[in-house]
Order: sequence, then C-alpha cells, then structure tokens
Amino acid sequence: MSCFQDYIYLHKEHSDWITKIQWIPEVGLVSSSLDTTIKTFDINRERITHTCTHHTKGVHSFVWCKAYSCFASCGLERDVTIWHGTTGRKLGELRGHTSSVCGIALDDNLNHVFTLSIDKSIKVWDLRNHKCLQTILEDDWARHDDSQPTCIMYDHNRRRLITANHRPYVWQHKVITQDRSGHREPVRGALYNSVFAVVVSVDEGGTTCVWNMQDGQREGRFTGGHENSKVTAVGFDHGQRRLVTAANDGTMIMWNFNNGSLIKRFCHDQEPMEITELLFARDEKRGSDIAYAAGWNSKVFVWEDEDDDVVDEYKTYDGHSEDILAMAAYPPKQYLATGDYQGRIVIWGLMTGEKKSWMSHRAERYETSVERLLWLPAYSPQQRQAASAAAAALTASAATLAVGGSNPSVSSFFAPTAEASLAAGISQVSARPGKPPRADSNPPAPPAAAAAAADGGGDGDS
Repeated sequence: MSCFQDYIYLHKEHSDWITKIQWIPEVGLVSSSLDTTIKTFDINRERITHTCTHHTKGVHSFVWCKAYSCFASCGLERDVTIWHGTTGRKLGELRGHTSSVCGIALDDNLNHVFTLSIDKSIKVWDLRNHKCLQTILEDDWARHDDSQPTCIMYDHNRRRLITANHRPYVWQHKVITQDRSGHREPVRGALYNSVFAVVVSVDEGGTTCVWNMQDGQREGRFTGGHENSKVTAVGFDHGQRRLVTAANDGTMIMWNFNNGSLIKRFCHDQEPMEITELLFARDEKRGSDIAYAAGWNSKVFVWEDEDDDVVDEYKTYDGHSEDILAMAAYPPKQYLATGDYQGRIVIWGLMTGEKKSWMSHRAERYETSVERLLWLPAYSPQQRQAASAAAAALTASAATLAVGGSNPSVSSFFAPTAEASLAAGISQVSARPGKPPRADSNPPAPPAAAAAAADGGGDGDS
C-alpha cells in the first residue's frame, strides 16, 4: 500500500521553534522564530525574500502596519522593534517594558500598538511618534482573577482590545483626545506655495491641510471631494492661488485651498483610469492657463482653464503605449516631457502637442519605468561635456550592477542639448502591483535609435 504525502515544505530556513506565521498580501508569507529572525517568503518564486536580524533573542510575535509599510515585532527582549517591511531597515524601538514582551496587537485605524509583557503589564503606543500613550497595570483591572493575561488581540470591527487568561476580558478602545492637526491617511503630496508662504499637504483620502512655515501650525483643513476614490496627484494652478487634485477614478478638481470650496472640475469622456501627474502652464499667445494631466490612459489630456464650473473641452497628446508615470514642462522653450512605465520618454510641443523627439532606456522589456522627470537649465559647452561624461559613467555603473546580479532601485540619465537638459529618475521593477503589463505594448527602442533620440535626432516615431 503506497503512502501519499499530503503536505509540502515551503522552506526550512529557521533553526528553532516557529512562534508565528502570517500571510500578508503586500509582503508575502511571514514567519517568526526563537532563532532571533523573522523571514518573508515569496510563495510564487519559492524563495526567502528577506530576513530580519534586528533581534538578538527569540522572537515571539509581530504585527504589520499597512499605512506605514512597517513591522512591529517583539520577543525575549524588553523593547519592541519597528522595521520597514520592504527594505528591512530598522526604524526605531518602543521602549518602556521592564520584562520580555510576549504579545502584540495593532489598531489599523489609529495606528496604535498594544503590547503585553510577561509581568502582565499592557502598554498602548502611538506608531507615528513611538510614544507610550497608556499603561495598564494589575491595579487597573476590575477583577484580580483577570489581571494575569497570557495573550492579547484587537477586534477591529468593534474597536476593542481583548485579553485572556482563563477567560476573555474586553477593553473598549475609547479615544479621549485625538491629535487632528495632521493627516490620518498616507500623504500623497506636500507642496510649497511661494505666493502665500505656506505648505499644502494632501492625503489619499482627500484631506487637505495648510501649514504655517514659521511655526509649523496648521492654518486650515478641509476634507472630501473625490468621494470614495484615492487622491493620486496634486498640484497648483499657474498662479499658485488654487489647488488641483486628481484621483484614481480619472477625476480632476480645482479648489480654493484657503476655505475648501470647490471651484471647477476638469472632465473627459474616455476610460476613467488613474491620473498620476498633473501640471499647469501659461499660454502667453492666447493669454490663458492650460491644464495637463496624464496617467494610466497612456495619453496626455489638455484643457484650457476656463471660467466654467465644468471644463469638458479637451484634446489629447497620443504617443505612449504604456502608463504615463512622470511629466515635466519647460515653458521657456515650450517643451513638455512625459515618461512611461516601459521606459519611453517623449518630448512634445507644450502648446501644439507636436512630437519633437523621443528616447528610451536600454533595458529589457518592462524592467525600467520612468518615475520622475526634471528639466535642467541650459548648459554651456563645457557643462554639456561634463554632463555627458557623468551620464556615461552612470550608465556604465548601472550596467555593471545589473550584470553583477544586483538590483539598483534608482538611476538617472541626462540628455544635454544646447537649449535645455532633461534628467529622469528610473526604477527597475519586475511587475507593476495591481496592473499587469499590456500584451500589445511595443518594446523599447533599440540602442542605436535610443542614442540618436538622446542626441536630439529622434523623429517622433517608434
């Protein structure tokens, strides 16, 4: 009679008892062990992607904070370690317990961490500033029989902390005072306004805060605008007197950021996909401001900033076959540069939409995306020569790293000309989260064509 094995080993990298295992979509399969390590495992590639070695003694447990992309882990040591989930870099420690920490829980809404030590004390921490907000000791319990908990968890649905020894004990999580001076969701952008000398910050939920640069105090705050959609891009109009936000549903709205009133909407009738970049430029010939937006539609949408509540007359610049991730304007020469997920950069006429030239990174398909674009001032002949040499050195260094098996996260290249220079920040990735590459996309230009385009010889066609 044959014996069938109904299980498989994912990995055997731990050398001691495993204390916790959890599947985290953003990271993978995470396991902690008494061997002092925490390991993340990629199930698809079947390999360990990262090992946390910040603990010197056995690890008991951990929690994952999605808002800050970080772990909080505890163990035989008295301190709780905070470390980044992607890079593994240590971010800080929660210090205050006088004995080993055996349990940990997290409130995702307020980013509060709850820790339980073996001396049965419970502490509440603010993950944003690593401060202890409250300590629960033996005298704080209603019944002495319940004051010796051995485990801890947090009920997110009912917002309550639960501890247990021989029976569960419920603590209602009530916020007596709450700091509402800032944001409660990830900040999407922070812009300095030189007209009013303030900083305007916007988070993904649409909350906008205006900050005084002198004392750091909040001068204004308003919420709403994009309903249930997430804000993905922010900017000012040409005069820096109005705020513009765009969302992942393709909407774009202009605000008075001093009082939060909605001024107008910029609309189009094409597929409602995420806008990743927006900017404004001045058309001196017509005496009007022009709004530009680009994103996952692979097009640049162009509106004239009219006085209507809804601006729905627009035109598009077509030339990309992948998501546009970066955009930068150079008004002195009437240039607009856009970069996409495939590594292709197109130079347009700012007002006409005419393709001036294009360039592409020398990389394998879907390896290099253009994350940032920046126009630099015009170079002298000596500066252009030095910039070309620096670009060649950067390219050679990146190629050496790639051949050596490393994974450079950020690189740059420069295309110096007599009129202006363009700097591009690129990020090597294998796949875009939540959005697979398109099957009909064209591969980047061959090296010869890319070199010609970088020298200004591109004809605008791929």
